[in-house]
Amino acid sequence: PPPVDAGPPPALRQIVILPFQNITKVPEDQVFAEGLMETLASSLTQLERFDRTLRVVPASEVRGRVTTAREANQNLGATLVISGSIQRRGSTLQMTLNLIDAAQLVQVSSRSLEMVTGEESATEDAVVDATTALLALELDPIERRALTAGGSAVPAAYQWFVQGRGYLQRFDRGPQNVDRAIDALNRAVEVDPRYALAHAALGEAYWRKYEVDRRISWIETATRHGERALAIDNRLAPIHVTLALIARGRGRYEEAVTFAQRALELDPVSSEAFRELGRAYEELKRLDEAEVTYGKAVNARPSDWLAYNTLGSFYLARGRWADAERAFRQVTVLTPDNTRGYDNLGVTYFRMGREDEAAAVWERSSTIRSTLAAASNLGSYYYARARYPEAARAFERATILAPSDYRAWRNLGSALHWAPGERAQAADAYRRAVVLMEGELKVNPRQATVTAAMADAYAMLGERTKARDAIAAAERTGVADGESLFVLAGASEQVRERAAALAFLERAIAAGYSRDAIARSPTFAELREDERYARLMNGRR
Repeated sequence: PPPVDAGPPPALRQIVILPFQNITKVPEDQVFAEGLMETLASSLTQLERFDRTLRVVPASEVRGRVTTAREANQNLGATLVISGSIQRRGSTLQMTLNLIDAAQLVQVSSRSLEMVTGEESATEDAVVDATTALLALELDPIERRALTAGGSAVPAAYQWFVQGRGYLQRFDRGPQNVDRAIDALNRAVEVDPRYALAHAALGEAYWRKYEVDRRISWIETATRHGERALAIDNRLAPIHVTLALIARGRGRYEEAVTFAQRALELDPVSSEAFRELGRAYEELKRLDEAEVTYGKAVNARPSDWLAYNTLGSFYLARGRWADAERAFRQVTVLTPDNTRGYDNLGVTYFRMGREDEAAAVWERSSTIRSTLAAASNLGSYYYARARYPEAARAFERATILAPSDYRAWRNLGSALHWAPGERAQAADAYRRAVVLMEGELKVNPRQATVTAAMADAYAMLGERTKARDAIAAAERTGVADGESLFVLAGASEQVRERAAALAFLERAIAAGYSRDAIARSPTFAELREDERYARLMNGRR
């Protein structure tokens, strides 16, 4: 029989939520407005599971790119746009929501509600009700529960949660945003101890806090809030994503896979879950699966800066420079005020031998905010040109910006070792690095990058037995990235293991590490006299 014509597919409804206007310009309300945009978009995204004609553009795609319905239509293909404003009047926050036909640029409907802290006047349910009424959506009980699952019926809790998410979504802007997120989210769970999503967000926030200062107690707090969220409601994807993040950070990669896969069962379009699953696969050396999964994260949320940043880092570690460059460039397009995109793009250029371009990108990063990465990268630029005193000064700035980061201290030790008249100070920097690396490995002993750096530090301190033990430990982790293999080569050369140094260099080159960077490294000055080195650098055995 002839095929049955099913007719044209139903039209896709692409919804964009524009940044909310903060009419009264109260700074705290601005953070609330940013958080409201994100949480509302995230909530409505749950409807995509039930209606395949509906797509809600994530806040990360909108922020910094479009501010009007016309731009939303032209740049993001929006068919419907929700705009809104908040206005402070004493203790009352007036919220207005507008629905706009993005193609015709005509306002279709409008809703307003008041939010008064501590009063039963506007809860998450009320915001969701106003939004769904605006869209003329008739939800069945299952769909409605999906929109508000894990939320709170306590107005003050919801408002603190929205503000906390506003800070947390841009943790890249600095430690102060993480601290503010923690403060707001703690207030949310104080007034509603059973607020599952707030506990999950606190778990993420405390983990970000650990990433800042490496205090192990933050991990315990992060885990406690994640587990508390799970005990309250185990059917929410964001909770499993948070637990996957923490498990991966602690080296429990198999556990992270389980959490991330469960999150995807609950929310098959979760970019965050795909991202964490990809990271866990990468750590387990399941590289093909990791790359496919990172691609799914990007496809699920085409302009999530973290998805592109993670994908770029994957390519960078594999020496796939062109792919890494494209990914990191996209980070800078999506979030022009995000230093991470510029820092990582600069590292990519540096690895490609385009060092002047790298320096220019790092300078751009520095104009946004002074960070560990910008200072360290500038130090690497000077180091590569044998300008060791200048490199040391840059790395000293890095240790001031991030005193708990082992990389800053190890880099400083290396620069001081080669800077004329400063070698005596190098040992102290290396010892500081060793203490910090020991702390890192207590949290996650499966970190090949840290173990390789530990081997280098011990070798430079003249502690050969410990250096050899660390080299062996790095090998047991399955070290494969070019940078770590290069570091292990240097450590092997320092402890007079010439054959091992050459073998590590060969593996580093195979992983994409620059021969030019190897040729300029002062660590291999004596090795260059070995004929095997010449054969290796010329691509001959």
